[in-house]
Amino acid sequence: MGKLLIWLRGGLIMSESDNSRALAERLVASLDRSKGKTQAALARYCGVSTAAVAQWVKSGFITEKNLERAASFLNVDPYWLKTGENVRSIHPDDEPIPDGYSAIPAYALTVGANNDYEAQPTWEEIHSTKPVILPDELFQKYQVLPSQCKQVIVSGNSMEPFLFDGDSVVFHEFPDPRPGSTPIVDGKIYVIGINGAWRIKRLSRIRKGFMVMSDNPAYQPEAYTGDDCDQLRVYGRVIYVSRDDL
Repeated sequence: MGKLLIWLRGGLIMSESDNSRALAERLVASLDRSKGKTQAALARYCGVSTAAVAQWVKSGFITEKNLERAASFLNVDPYWLKTGENVRSIHPDDEPIPDGYSAIPAYALTVGANNDYEAQPTWEEIHSTKPVILPDELFQKYQVLPSQCKQVIVSGNSMEPFLFDGDSVVFHEFPDPRPGSTPIVDGKIYVIGINGAWRIKRLSRIRKGFMVMSDNPAYQPEAYTGDDCDQLRVYGRVIYVSRDDL
């Protein structure tokens, strides 16, 4: 059983020309290996024009969001597609955690009604779920400590095709989950609470509130404005995804 490991990064891929050409070559090779998956089909999946995809495979310049979508469509590791390298995956039962790596345990979250701003979530470590072992450079990139991060397991299909039921995600926990006290980056993925139920969703700021969005088009966006924002808690931002690639 392999692991599909996704290191979430932001911004436009602006690598040097050699790296850009190598990315374009990996994209072309992945398309060639994927039966029935054409540039036109990739364009439809990513919601862009065929001319845009043609530019990707020619130049290797592609936004991070579209790279993640292309990797999902082609069933390849986004980090490999971007860099040509694989993120090292280690399990503490298999070998000691080496220097430069940290273990992130899995937790279950219990939250109460969110009408009390002082209400705190209860985190219970799940010992039956293996910790994720991640390179310290990932935490340095996001300027967080491993002790500030938690692993949770995705439940449901609302975030498909980016997240699937059973995926493991690591998020940086915010010290104050009240929505007005958390640094929200539009379109990024967060672990949130809505009326006592925790979810993993994309968030964007709107006038006097927030939009909660799923990747699965079967789920409609939910707007929370004014006093309705009291229903929300934003526990942290997802920085890493791990999936059993069956």
